[in-house]
Amino acid sequence: MEGQFAQYRYVLVNTLVSLLAFGRNLLFMKTLGLADLGQVALMQTIVMLVGFLQLGTINGAYVLFAEDKPEQTQRIAVVLNLGLALLLGVFALFALAGGGQALMPMVEPQTLIIGIFAGLAALASTWMNNFLIAKRALGQSNSINIVAIAVSLGAAGLSLQWGLSAALASMLLQPLLVALGALVIAPELRPNRARFDSPTLRLIWSVGIWQFIAGLSVLMTFQVERWLISLILGNDQLGRFYLVMMFTSFFQLVPAALLNINLPKAVQAASNAKLKNVLRRHLQEIIIYSTLILLAVLTLAPNAVHLLLPQFEDSVSLLALSFPALMFIVLRDNATLALYATRKMRPLLVSSVLLLLSYTALLGIAALTGRFSLEAVVVLRAIAAAASWLYLFLVSRSILAKRE
Repeated sequence: MEGQFAQYRYVLVNTLVSLLAFGRNLLFMKTLGLADLGQVALMQTIVMLVGFLQLGTINGAYVLFAEDKPEQTQRIAVVLNLGLALLLGVFALFALAGGGQALMPMVEPQTLIIGIFAGLAALASTWMNNFLIAKRALGQSNSINIVAIAVSLGAAGLSLQWGLSAALASMLLQPLLVALGALVIAPELRPNRARFDSPTLRLIWSVGIWQFIAGLSVLMTFQVERWLISLILGNDQLGRFYLVMMFTSFFQLVPAALLNINLPKAVQAASNAKLKNVLRRHLQEIIIYSTLILLAVLTLAPNAVHLLLPQFEDSVSLLALSFPALMFIVLRDNATLALYATRKMRPLLVSSVLLLLSYTALLGIAALTGRFSLEAVVVLRAIAAAASWLYLFLVSRSILAKRE
């Protein structure tokens, strides 16, 4: 029971940290001018682009960390640390050659430099924090993340006086402190040699590359949705849809944390019976959480939006309509756990591509038939998400049946 309590405490703290990071952005909207806010947005884009360079290594490392093999963990740590050092060297040469200003002349030098460091720090903090979760050091992970976001918010408060520099520094501090804290707590994360291990890299990629590409496919799905709304309905309607976009982001915070804490248990399950227990518990958690959110949307959302965001009152009806799609998307996580445990990653890619292609096709048909609207968008998203989930569910069920 204590272990289960620690897991739910991790979920709550992880959600709180994400909300505080969102609050930091709201603070910037109060303290910075529009030009500086643009630089903050560009830095966030740089961090995201640097994150793509991991090419599935962080995804694969997390699954392998969950196997709890000390020698394998140390080899992975060496590979990932060397990879970060290599990226740092490449970016340093890139900056010295003036490549940043050539490719992104609208980015200020401090934004580019701090953004690159923040992107590398984010990569380091992600895989190191994943190690702590896989090791089930949830309390230590919570402590590090709370300290990091607290220091980051303190630095963000200085943006009223110091402007953009303080804002950028605050965004760098959060991942940097998480990485440094993890290195202090977990000696296993420190490289004990400097020799590149290509077999370990191939192993990491074999596990993580499919999940990485699948994640990109899901990201593309939402980008297609937003671009089509803008092109067909106009930016005003895209602005109206922003409430749904925020709700989607917030809704996925808890399921993402639940997936993280249940993954090590699923990977370490030695038998189908134990794995099914993990999957059953995870499914119950998803259903309970989703039910509570649905009740909150139906009962509290109208008044909350009226008080806090009255300009979005005409978008409240879209929240309930968007719920089925979000439910099917997080239900995919349950099948994902089964695929992680059996190292059958390719269906994740197929499912995500199915989501992208079917959703794009449905939106295209709606546009050609003159039935494209925000209401149609969220309904069609649910249909595509249901198809994607059904495929993943059937495949995972078949894989588990073959293990019996």
